[in-house]
Amino acid sequence: MDLNFSSDKNLPPGNNGKLDFTSILGYGAIIVAVVAVALAFLPSLILGLIIFGIVYSLKQTDKLKILFWPSIVVLGGTLYVGGWQQLFQFIPVSLMLTGMNSRLDYFEQLINDGQAFHPSTQSYISVVALSIVVARFSIAVYDFFKSKIVKPKEDVIEERRNSGSHDKIYQNRVKINDKVQGKWRQNVAKSVEKSLPIENVLLGIDEYKRRAEMALEETTKHVLFQGTTGSGKTMAILTVAESALANAQSVFFVDGKGDPKTINQFKKLTDKYGRKLHVFSEKTPLKYNPIRHGNRTSITDRIMAIFDWENAFYKNEAENFLQKVIHMLHDFDLKTDLTTIAQHMSLRAVYQTLMSDVIEEEDVIRDKVPVQKKSQPSDDILGLDEPEEEVEEFEIVERTVTRKVLSPRAALHMERFFGKRQLSDEEIEALTEDSKGDPVQGLVRSMKTQLEKLIYSELGGLLEDDPDGLDLLKILDRGESVIFSFNSNIYSEFIKRFARFVIADLAYSVTTRYAQDVQKGALGIFDEFGAYGSETIVHILARARSAEFGAAIGIQSLGDLVINGQDISKQVIDNCNTFFFGRSNEAASAEAVASIIGTYSDIDLTTQTENIGGQLKRIELKSEKGTSRKVKKFYVHPDEIKDLETGVFVVVRKAAKGLTPEERRKIIYFRNPMNGLNQKKESAPEQAERPQQVTQFERGRKMALGALKEKVSSVFSDNKIKRSKKENRKLPKARNSKGAVVVVWAVIVVLGLSGILAFGRAQNALNKSKATESALAAVTANQDEHGYDAYRSPKIEIFADQVVDEYMNIPRDNEQRKAREEALQGFYAEGLTVDSMGDVGGYRQLNHKTLYDVHFDDDKAILQYRVDYDNVAVQQKEREVEKKKGKKKEKVKEKYEEEKKNSRSMLLNVPVKASNDGYAVVSNLYFTPVPDVKTKGVQSETNPLAEQSEAPMEQKQQVENWLKDFFKKYADGTTDDLTYMMEKPQALNGQRSFVGLENTKIYPSGKNGFVIKTNAKFQEKDVAIENTESFTIHLTKRDGKYFVEKMENTLGGK
Repeated sequence: MDLNFSSDKNLPPGNNGKLDFTSILGYGAIIVAVVAVALAFLPSLILGLIIFGIVYSLKQTDKLKILFWPSIVVLGGTLYVGGWQQLFQFIPVSLMLTGMNSRLDYFEQLINDGQAFHPSTQSYISVVALSIVVARFSIAVYDFFKSKIVKPKEDVIEERRNSGSHDKIYQNRVKINDKVQGKWRQNVAKSVEKSLPIENVLLGIDEYKRRAEMALEETTKHVLFQGTTGSGKTMAILTVAESALANAQSVFFVDGKGDPKTINQFKKLTDKYGRKLHVFSEKTPLKYNPIRHGNRTSITDRIMAIFDWENAFYKNEAENFLQKVIHMLHDFDLKTDLTTIAQHMSLRAVYQTLMSDVIEEEDVIRDKVPVQKKSQPSDDILGLDEPEEEVEEFEIVERTVTRKVLSPRAALHMERFFGKRQLSDEEIEALTEDSKGDPVQGLVRSMKTQLEKLIYSELGGLLEDDPDGLDLLKILDRGESVIFSFNSNIYSEFIKRFARFVIADLAYSVTTRYAQDVQKGALGIFDEFGAYGSETIVHILARARSAEFGAAIGIQSLGDLVINGQDISKQVIDNCNTFFFGRSNEAASAEAVASIIGTYSDIDLTTQTENIGGQLKRIELKSEKGTSRKVKKFYVHPDEIKDLETGVFVVVRKAAKGLTPEERRKIIYFRNPMNGLNQKKESAPEQAERPQQVTQFERGRKMALGALKEKVSSVFSDNKIKRSKKENRKLPKARNSKGAVVVVWAVIVVLGLSGILAFGRAQNALNKSKATESALAAVTANQDEHGYDAYRSPKIEIFADQVVDEYMNIPRDNEQRKAREEALQGFYAEGLTVDSMGDVGGYRQLNHKTLYDVHFDDDKAILQYRVDYDNVAVQQKEREVEKKKGKKKEKVKEKYEEEKKNSRSMLLNVPVKASNDGYAVVSNLYFTPVPDVKTKGVQSETNPLAEQSEAPMEQKQQVENWLKDFFKKYADGTTDDLTYMMEKPQALNGQRSFVGLENTKIYPSGKNGFVIKTNAKFQEKDVAIENTESFTIHLTKRDGKYFVEKMENTLGGK
């Protein structure tokens, strides 16, 4: 067995791994050449290394890469003009640093033709340019060797966490947090005194002892707190609540645990910032009507939100019935509370209420009543005449009858509920009987039952309508806070319905205030969300987000979001943008949390081992071979999540702006907001006495330690073995001053180079100063005595406006024209007269004027105005008209004026000179044609990436589908709606409608990026007017979602 590890089997036979003479000579020549070059260009080499160190420490290597090629050009131009000898004018410095001054004459003869080395300006430029080249090559060499070092990020993180400094920070995290918290509260107090907003939330410190904060506005994008019992979740929630309270925002805390300790902790915070707290629980007399405010639609939505539904059709039908009931209660001015609504959740109850609303109507009835007619006395004495037939006669008698009928509103609601305005008792009996098998009425009865269970429970009395009860709208207006505290283990059904009522009422109240331009914001804390959450409640919170309503949702594990067999975890996670993950004991929950936190790209290294040794002794050694591959690793492993200590949370801030992926995810040691709230303030005598007590204690302690030290020293001095000091018989070595020489010259070189740079900067400043003086002299030549430029003052435009108005408007009336001439003469300089005008046969009217341009000619300014005017010619004409003269009409001739209008557009030139803080027209005004400012031959913007290959079809289709959704939100939404989609959000605020995309080109950029060139069509909301806009969009994919890094309205962007 070959155990010779030093042999190399790849060497030629017989060489035995030894270098031959030729190799030694070659390596030696290379070393000599490198040393010679280093000595020749030592100043440039030193300066280049200094530049490299500074640039690399400031992370500005990209800027140095940009300067590389210009430096090459400058270096080449300098050497071309001044000669190659300019590079070697600093050789005396190199020889001095290396102690080779005796060889200076040799180098002068070799390089400088026997002349002494004398650096010139070109020499300095060459050194600086070469030093930049050296710095650039140093970066390339450093990056090359750095790329050869393969070290996984995971190993770096583990080394950091296993270090002593990390353990020290962890052990002292409470003290550090208290200190940071104290300073933060001092700053908050100062901001509150100055009425300044509190913009940040102090969370605690991170693993590196840095202060950990988040923006308070991130709470409006909703926050999820997850942590098992004892993980410190309540304290983490209260850290966010404290900033909201300090910012004078209302905080609404729904506590599903019903823990009195939480009430006391929350009250301490509200007391500290002077905010009134209302406690609503089974132990307080407060009452709360969650449907006191709102129209029938909002009240219906709040009531429907407390129920769980499976069939959408029956849900809509039941919702329709409920809304009819609420509409009826509002029209009848009945009390809007849960008891009244529950009483009317049946057709019979509705019928009874409607039938009680009657009015009296009077009808006039006409009756036909017979009347007896008295017979006339007969003159037939003998009775010979035949008797007349008796005719029965009637008369009409009117009588008034009063009857009760339904009022118009009752009749209207009767038709809404039953389809007809009148209904008999028999018909209502039939309808009631038939409704027993109706599934919709069954759901209505179920809703009534569940409302009654809520109303008639032990806590149902708390939901009565009381004028002195809780009113969330008033609480929001006053900036007060509320905590709703009930034990979900005891009142599981009650807290389930009640908490949903609170959330829906909160969302309505905040949205109502936001619609009234009261943009103060509020924070809702919903702990133990799994006891009462639902998909509907999540949607309500998502809609309230635009009204600056922040929601902090607290759960023990993601499994709490599976409610009644329905998993709402996806909806909750998608609607939250900030996550606080504490300890999870269950493996599946820990893995889900780790996947939400995300992964990063890393390198996985493997190494091979070799079996060295015999059969009795086996030794495994690492070989030089191995593999590396790119892998995805969790930012926080599931096992780490299961081992998190109390008060330690992984914070993921997806709503934060301007952070790297690593900065968005941190392990944070949370502060305890209860610390520092109960500190007893000392009285003035106690504060004066305390320094004296400390001084006396310190004096006693020092005296005791001094006595003890003296005693111990005396004990050991008696027992100590004393040795005589050995005499040093060696002669002292001669001191070597070469090191000091090198240090001194290094300092001199640095100072010299600094002097060179300072000289260059001084020259540059001198040149700029001279240029500034020249420019100042040119400017002051046109300045008046007060020191400002009269020709660039707004006053000159005011003067010229008046001149143009007087000059262009020529009235028809002679007297008015004379007045115009006199007014215009007041603007003219001495010796310049206004053209006099006689009868011009019309008049001129100025319609519009615009200052077009200003020219400067010697000592005057010529202001050019584009004038749009009408020349109106007036002609006297005759016409025949008919006039009435007596009863006849005669034709007579009548004179009239006919106006002929011609519109013109010209440039009116006004020569103006400034003098004595005023202006005057110094030459006659003159007209010139309006120039054509259009140009030809300019090409439109084109796609600079047209020659590149587009993304694969599958990716392109995905991006195009996303783009259509994006542009719909861009057109219909607001800037706040696009915050999570764009680095710099922008939107059309619903002013336009998105139509479609045309000529979309999608190019890959980087690992997860795309550059998109597209034309988007938009349409006006009112009319079908369309326009096409060009876009260049830089898109990246983060955590499976697309994000707009940059968007430009052009196809020419890169």
